[in-house]
Amino acid sequence: MREETQKKQEYRRAARGHILEAYTVLLLAVFPFYNTDHYFSLLSDRAGFFQVTTWVMVAALLAEEVPHRIRIRKGARRDGIRGWIRRIPPEYAFLAAFLLVSAASTLLSDHRAEAWTGEAGRLQGLFMWLAYGTAFFCISRSFCPGKRHIWLFLASGAIAALWGICDYMGPGLSWWLADVKESQKHMFTSSIGNINTYTAFLIIGFSLSGAYAVFRDMWGKGAKQESAVLLAVFFLFSVALATGRSDNAVIGIAAFFLFLPARIQDTRQASRYLGLLAVFLAAFPAAALLSTHTGNPYMEIPDGILLKAGIRGGMFFFIPSAAAAAAALCLSREDKPLCRFQRVWPALLAVSGIFFIMVCLDANIFPDTGRYGAARAYLEFNDDWGTYRGLCWRLAHESYGEFPFIKKLIGSGPETFGIIMKQEHYQEMVQGCGQVFDSPHNESIQYLFCTGILGAACYYAFLASCLWKGIHGDAVRKTAAIAAITYTAVSFVNISVPITQPYLIMLAAWCSSQKKEERK
Repeated sequence: MREETQKKQEYRRAARGHILEAYTVLLLAVFPFYNTDHYFSLLSDRAGFFQVTTWVMVAALLAEEVPHRIRIRKGARRDGIRGWIRRIPPEYAFLAAFLLVSAASTLLSDHRAEAWTGEAGRLQGLFMWLAYGTAFFCISRSFCPGKRHIWLFLASGAIAALWGICDYMGPGLSWWLADVKESQKHMFTSSIGNINTYTAFLIIGFSLSGAYAVFRDMWGKGAKQESAVLLAVFFLFSVALATGRSDNAVIGIAAFFLFLPARIQDTRQASRYLGLLAVFLAAFPAAALLSTHTGNPYMEIPDGILLKAGIRGGMFFFIPSAAAAAAALCLSREDKPLCRFQRVWPALLAVSGIFFIMVCLDANIFPDTGRYGAARAYLEFNDDWGTYRGLCWRLAHESYGEFPFIKKLIGSGPETFGIIMKQEHYQEMVQGCGQVFDSPHNESIQYLFCTGILGAACYYAFLASCLWKGIHGDAVRKTAAIAAITYTAVSFVNISVPITQPYLIMLAAWCSSQKKEERK
């Protein structure tokens, strides 16, 4: 077999890179704003946009790759495939296993058509997951993410955040809300839709801007200006999370500030972390100031933990903010390694986690003690918890417990949760909360219920494998891993939808991707 010349290899690599670059730009810059009928078709619009762009990208890659593969002899191709299988990364194996379990779950489901299309839920049936898997493989295999891609997402995210703040003040672009029911106009904002989905989108931008401000190289031309812009964008996302009024944001913010220190390596990075904390605390009085000037007739002010904290705490947040800024300034004057801190912080997190679990158990085992005050509403688990998430999770647990053994292993089929809830618990849901859930508002329960123990285990093993690679990678990959971690934390009280799930797939692919010199 005649070897390809180095020039041809470089040409093919560049062609794949251009195709994936165009695909990435579309997802980062156009996808967040694409719609055909405002909030009424956001799910189908974004799902369709992702599917079409993904399959077009795949067609373009095949058009470039197939002629080259045809020229390779069969024996060499077999040897190449066998060698590739021996070197298959663990995240590829776990994702493939998840897709196989989802396929088996779809075939054995009582609602095959709905499991394939996802139309009974949030349009993330098996077909959509095949697109997710294909996108992950192509990006992680042939694409090298850089800081320009982080900046591109931050630019589009900042526009969406400003849009959401304008909705809070205005109601912004009121023509987007023109045909929405009066009783539901407070639930939608920006170009993202439901405030919980909007929060999940914002938490990605919040984490990307914050983590990249900590991990990026702070030397070189324009470094100070870039740092100032990153802090400004981080401040914008912080204010938008408060005015977004979703309590889900608290979980993502806590995950960000608790996990990020585990990867801090020196005092310079520690000073940047304290600077982020100062900027975040300064966002509280800013959000409180906005609340005094809002003219939106559809919102109840204050609403949401963050906004209430800002209004009640007011200017007092400037005191810890100034203290954090002063500490950051002091630490920035020296550059010393923090090896001991990297060992101590995970231990502190573990102890804190155990303490939090004990508090939750105490609040639920002894509910009438009067301890914890107003915090009891968040610590005590019942049907009303989390805007009736407690009811939904209890009913999901009851239905899953009645599954036959095979369904416990592979689930009821993707996006069939709503169908089963209507069949088995319709009256109880309507009487308990006045609505019927088509999702458990918890992604881990969603995967367990719809793809079983095997599917949920494979999915989270896939995520963990990607994040492990990313967190030990360069600044861009480490930043992507932090953003994926915070999104996953929020997902335990949120819904997986094709408005935000493509970003998690992209972040996971960035974590798993190789550097240019490592790719063939």
